Amino acid sequence: MSNAGLILLWNDVKTGREKNAGELFNATLAFYEKKVKEGVVDSYEPAILSRHGGTMNGFILVRGEHDKLATLRESNEFREMEVKGIHCLSGFGVVDAYLGKNVSEHMKRWAGAIPR
Repeated sequence: MSNAGLILLWNDVKTGREKNAGELFNATLAFYEKKVKEGVVDSYEPAILSRHGGTMNGFILVRGEHDKLATLRESNEFREMEVKGIHCLSGFGVVDAYLGKNVSEHMKRWAGAIPR
């Protein structure tokens, strides 16, 4: 079971870079499909959000084990895709996520920090 995740998120495509963004989206999905087959990640799921006036309009949730995702994030292939995302998407970022049993462990640490 996945205990960690990466969330690749973005706001909008930068004007004039629509073609690049579409190509990057397809290449990114192919990259994660390959990583699932290799056993590097457990799964991934893209999401496009309905327009809501906020600053996040899409994301890809990548699920896996913390150590494998940390190694993946440091790979040249990942970093190249990250730079391309920065180039053609406004508000692009990558965020670590707690999943599975790590959610309850994180919440225990959080609850322990509350002054009594």
